[in-house]
Amino acid sequence: MPRESEIILRYGSRVALDGAATANSLLKGEPFLVDNEARFGVALSASTYQLFAKQGEGGAPPVNQIEINLGTIKRRSGQFAIPGTGLIAGRPVNIWLARGPYSGKGALAGEEAFYPGFQVSGAATSATQISANWSCPWRVGGIIKFNYQIGG
Repeated sequence: MPRESEIILRYGSRVALDGAATANSLLKGEPFLVDNEARFGVALSASTYQLFAKQGEGGAPPVNQIEINLGTIKRRSGQFAIPGTGLIAGRPVNIWLARGPYSGKGALAGEEAFYPGFQVSGAATSATQISANWSCPWRVGGIIKFNYQIGG
């Protein structure tokens, strides 16, 4: 395809880009760099744009693992918090029992099988915390290992 005009790469902050979109001043097909995020994008119309994922952002979010002490008194339900950084409040978090062994409970690798029906749900409640609610038909206590994945 012959080049009929030169390509100009527009750059600026996300705030400036949003302002240009609000003012209907983007040019369809115009590439740009959101410099404060080190992210490329392209204008889809005078008022809309699409940002591209950076390396490492594609695909599924990573699975993390944490051990949580549910307390010395065994219960059938409760809450716990998972510390984090850079979280976005309101984002859902998938949480499930991880394969053992669990600290302080010996070397049994399949301990999670002892808790059939264990359910847990969570969401980021701030930039630094995930709040989780759990329930189980069996009484559970002590240290339990969880996998968690932050949703989009």
